[in-house]
Amino acid sequence: MIRKLFKESFTTYIFQIVLIFFAFLANVVVTRILGPEGKGQYDVIINFTLIIRLLSLLGLDIAAAHFIGSRGLEREAVSFNIFFIGIFSTIFFTFGSLFFWNFIPLEYSFVNYVFIASVPLSGLTLISGFILLGNGRIINYNLLESARNVFYLLFLSIFFILFGLNYTKISICYLFGIAATFKLGLFFLYKYQAVRRKT
Repeated sequence: MIRKLFKESFTTYIFQIVLIFFAFLANVVVTRILGPEGKGQYDVIINFTLIIRLLSLLGLDIAAAHFIGSRGLEREAVSFNIFFIGIFSTIFFTFGSLFFWNFIPLEYSFVNYVFIASVPLSGLTLISGFILLGNGRIINYNLLESARNVFYLLFLSIFFILFGLNYTKISICYLFGIAATFKLGLFFLYKYQAVRRKT
């Protein structure tokens, strides 16, 4: 038990370092491309996206880890219900974010809404991670947490080499990175049959 605890704690620590490292690299790339003013707009829209995601999750991410780990409850059924509710809540809050534009120092634009469009995928990825965590899949949870920044940096690199980068292309890279992480989360859920409708 102690050996397993040490192994999983150490693994989580390593993945956290990887996550921070790739987040730092992505931040450096974005800063150099956008400059001070563009980076300021980028930071505002990213933080706004994170706030919308937090509101849209309705606490489902933490509830997933808690209830799935509880005895007497069918894990697959709980996971399915939480994931199903998450689909509707994240989509609802994503469209609802249109009403909050007057409260942030950014003009509404298609490019900015590309960032906002990542909310459902980002939220469901977070729920997937906590479902995996509740099922004892700590390694997969850590992989999912780290993959977001890895995929983001990967798409930034590909776009930079092939097309160059600007604010629009960075928003597309951000969305693609979230989408790739979401697909990885679905793969883990399918592999371990963590989400199934009770029949």
